[in-house]
Amino acid sequence: EGDADASRRVKVYVLNQEGSWDDRGTGLVNVEMIKECNQAGFRVRSEEDPAVVVLQTKIFHEDVFHRQVDTIITWVDPEKKEEVALSFQEISGAQSLWERICKVQGKSDNSFDAYEENRDSNAGKESARRDFKMPVADMANLEEIQTIVLGATLSTKDSIIESVLEDGWLKKLSETFEMVEDLEAENSLHMCFRIYKGLLLLNEPSLIESLLSSELVDGTMGALEYDPELGRRQRHRDYLQRPEIFKQPVPIADEGCLNRIHMNFRLNYLKDVVMARYIDDLSFATIRELTSLNNAAIVKRIRSDMPFLSKLQQCLMNKNGRTKFIEGFLFLQELFDIVKQLPEQTRTYFYRAVTEAGFFETFAGALADSDRKIRNASTDCLSACLTHNPSPIRRFMVEHKGDGDKMLLPLLVKVLVEDEDTGLKSQVAEIIRLLIDPSNMEEVAEKSTFLDLFYAQMESLLSPFQCLEAEYAEKPTLATRARRRAADAARMHLTDLFAVCVQSHGYRMKHYILRNNLVQLVLLLLRHKEKYLVLTAIRFFRTCIGANDVFYNQYLIKNDLFGGVFNVFKTCYSRSNLISSAITELLDFIRVKNMKSVIKHVVERFRDSFGKLGDPAVTKALVLKYEQATEFEESQSNNGTATPAESSSAPASSSWGTPSLDSISAENRRRMAKFREQEQEESYFDRDDDEDEAQPSLETSGRSDDAAALADKDPIASSDALGSLVATYDDDSDNDDARVSPSKTGAPPSGPPPTDPDNSSGSNTPATDKPGGDAITLTGKRSTAEDGAESAPTVASGNGPPVK
Repeated sequence: EGDADASRRVKVYVLNQEGSWDDRGTGLVNVEMIKECNQAGFRVRSEEDPAVVVLQTKIFHEDVFHRQVDTIITWVDPEKKEEVALSFQEISGAQSLWERICKVQGKSDNSFDAYEENRDSNAGKESARRDFKMPVADMANLEEIQTIVLGATLSTKDSIIESVLEDGWLKKLSETFEMVEDLEAENSLHMCFRIYKGLLLLNEPSLIESLLSSELVDGTMGALEYDPELGRRQRHRDYLQRPEIFKQPVPIADEGCLNRIHMNFRLNYLKDVVMARYIDDLSFATIRELTSLNNAAIVKRIRSDMPFLSKLQQCLMNKNGRTKFIEGFLFLQELFDIVKQLPEQTRTYFYRAVTEAGFFETFAGALADSDRKIRNASTDCLSACLTHNPSPIRRFMVEHKGDGDKMLLPLLVKVLVEDEDTGLKSQVAEIIRLLIDPSNMEEVAEKSTFLDLFYAQMESLLSPFQCLEAEYAEKPTLATRARRRAADAARMHLTDLFAVCVQSHGYRMKHYILRNNLVQLVLLLLRHKEKYLVLTAIRFFRTCIGANDVFYNQYLIKNDLFGGVFNVFKTCYSRSNLISSAITELLDFIRVKNMKSVIKHVVERFRDSFGKLGDPAVTKALVLKYEQATEFEESQSNNGTATPAESSSAPASSSWGTPSLDSISAENRRRMAKFREQEQEESYFDRDDDEDEAQPSLETSGRSDDAAALADKDPIASSDALGSLVATYDDDSDNDDARVSPSKTGAPPSGPPPTDPDNSSGSNTPATDKPGGDAITLTGKRSTAEDGAESAPTVASGNGPPVK
């Protein structure tokens, strides 16, 4: 009875919508009459609880049942539209059910006999495969072996591989090749080449590894030196045996790790040099898969060997042994390149081991090294770590911010500003961008602490811009050309970093711009002869406009920073190049977003120059938007539709973007005016006498009201006004908690608030504390009417003299 149950034991599988098989359970199958349909069928009852039916189906007369292998029967249920498979524990069970299915379906014995015949044929082939033996690997059989290997088919491939991998056959073939080489028999050497090439192209991983093992690699590479199509020997063995190819800055004690390193080198050399002309896509993929598996094993062994990592770290800190120092960094660079290609979990374990071994301190020392190769290797490793997870490096920088040589961030900034290698500058700029990106900062504390550290180093980023005026006045020479090229690359990368800060850092970047006149310094690039730097400056200006922030809009307007952009536009508009396209897109963005104060400033300030440009469509659209709003405001004023109180309390640009008054009938305007007059008369009698005595208040709330209040002040606002603007309009996308507020800056002092001396309205404006204790004052004056423009602003910092 136990044997009978074993023969009927099956697993039930059903194909799901994702294309994978769902296991429905294990049970015993019985062929019986299905009462529900009054037809023969079979049921699978659970072996744990026979009352539970795992599967029930009738035997369909359609030809839907198929026997895949000895123990599997599959079918597609035409009623339920699902594919089912039964996997039997024993062949006899599948055989019994298949015979019953054939009997119920009324199939002739030929169908079952055909299956039996096919199975017997397969069994015969399997027997023939087991009986196949390769000829003995000697000189007399080289031609026969060549014929068998080169004529391999899908049916004979497995038997050839199995026979070749038998003990001693490949070793005997290698010895035969050595004998042929000693005899200098050219035809036999060419046959050896074809045999080895054919064996490699069989695409069997175990066979490839055997041919490249330490015992057989000399014979394999030696035979592949005699390619008849090249006409001369290639000397592959001489290259592989050169001692300087494999270098160990620190000896690797793990023999298995060493063997895999050597195997990977041979695989890559085989793929890229020896068999580059013959290898097919399938063999190429097989070799890459073998290399990847070896890489994973190498990295696992190295990151688990903490004594080795400790010795490597000490070697990289000892600059006295210069040769080992350079070899160590090159080894580390190659190791990090390997790790990039591995799965995420493997990378996580490796970078954790690197952090624990203290390699970040090593990278900091390498950035200050005079050898370019060392600096490149260090930045490669840092970039790999940051791409995976920037948080450990940020913590290291914060913990060692006062440790001299361990201060990694100042060293990165120095390389970006001063190094003459433009490729290295690009990589360092990307590293800094990853570091300051708030989206990959895990905690608010990490964000606040690291950004404070970064902005403390920001002053040194301005030096490439501060020397621009002197550089424009200086005549270039051959001696200064390389230095200028490196400085231009630094300016490009720094400007892009400033744009990232504008987008992500909120109030910190606003204070930095106020203290250092950053926008004015960047816009000096508009005068540069290199067009890519002009585009870089326009891109930064577009980022400031694209923020659609009251602070940036008012800053650009009050300092008349659109002038340089329009000067460039006038010189390049007719050329239809990237610069004119970028400025056209900028102006169109201002129009589409209906940036009212910016539109008003641009039209009123530069309208006279639009005609010199030929009145392009984008300027026409701006003028139309400006005229629509102006016409609407004048009509409201002439018809008395707004009281003085309403006019003073409404934003100055509240009507911008509304449709033209031509679309509003005169009758509608009269009705609106009459309704407003009646409403004002009724509201007059509803007010108390105390309210009549109260002075009208011009309190503002929200971004647009504060912007209007700032616009009513002098063109150059005081430090208190701009400080409050920064504090009020903090649109910090990273949601920093470090906003300027009374709760953060302390309780206000007793007594009346300090009065702004530059406030012509005579109102008392409370001064706003700035982070870090710096009082930021934006000062300057408007030039005379003859000048036609405002003078450049002067930004004064509380801890230093004003800087033009």
